[in-house]
Amino acid sequence: MLLLSVALAAALIVALFVIGLRLVPRFVARAGRLSARLDAAHGAAGTGAQPALCRLVRARTAPTRFRGLPLTLLTAAALYLAALMLGLTEDVLEADKVVTLDRIISALFDPWRAAPVITVFRWITAFGASPAIVASMIIATGFLFAEGRRAPILPLWITLAGAEITMSLGKLIVARPRPGAMLDSATFWSFPSGHATVAMAVYGYLAYAIARDLPNPHARFAIAYCTAVMIGLIGLSRVILNVHYASDIVGGFLVGGFWLLIGVIAAELLRPHKRPGQAAEERERR
Repeated sequence: MLLLSVALAAALIVALFVIGLRLVPRFVARAGRLSARLDAAHGAAGTGAQPALCRLVRARTAPTRFRGLPLTLLTAAALYLAALMLGLTEDVLEADKVVTLDRIISALFDPWRAAPVITVFRWITAFGASPAIVASMIIATGFLFAEGRRAPILPLWITLAGAEITMSLGKLIVARPRPGAMLDSATFWSFPSGHATVAMAVYGYLAYAIARDLPNPHARFAIAYCTAVMIGLIGLSRVILNVHYASDIVGGFLVGGFWLLIGVIAAELLRPHKRPGQAAEERERR
C-alpha cells in the first residue's frame, strides 16, 4: 500500500509536468494576444471628465510597463496573501475546526511514516534547513555578482530577511506547541513553519531570477514547476516527520509567498528596463 501510494504520487507529478509542457505554447500565445488587446484598449482610452484620475488609472494599468498593470497585480496578490495569512492565524488561535482538521490530515499520513520514507523525507527536509538556505543564498549571490547582475542581489536578501522576521514574529505571537512524537529534531514554536516559509521565499525567488531572462517558455515552465515540486515536498516532509501541522505549512507558504512577491517587485523596480523599441533595435544590429 505504501509503495503504491508513493508510485501514484510520483506518477501524478510527472503527468502534470508533461501536461504543463504541452499547454505552455497555448498559454503563451493566448497571453500574447491578450496583452496586445489590453495595450490597444489602453492606448485608445481617453482622459474623460477627470483627467487626473484617468491618468492615474492609465499609469497603473499600462500592460507593457512594469510600473503599470504588472506592479498593480503583484501588489494586489501580495496584499491578498497577507489577508489570507491574517485569517489563518486567527483560525489557528480561535477555531477548533482547524485543530481537528490538522489532526485528521496528520493521521492520513500515518502509513507513510515507515523507515524508508522517513529516511527520504529527512533528506528532503534538509533542503529547507538553515545550512542549505544560507549556502543557496551565498552561491546565488556569488553567481549573480560574477555575471554582473547586481539588481537581483539586494531583493534576494530582503526576501530572506523579511520572511525570517515575519515567521519568527508569527511563532512568538501564536506560540503553538508542536505535535507530539516528532520524527525529526525541531525547536521553537510550530506556527508558521520556518522550513515552508524560507523554502517558498528563497527557492521561489531563485527560480524567478534564473527563469526571468530565459527566452524559451518551456525552460521557464520547467524551472518553475520543478521549484514548486521541491517546495511542496519540503512542506510535505514537515508533516510526514510530524514536526508540523498542515496549517503550519500553509501559513509558512503564505508568509514566504508574500515576501517572494515583495522580492520580485523590488527586483523589477531595480532592474534597468529598456525603453520601447530598444529591444527591436538591438535585434536589428545583431
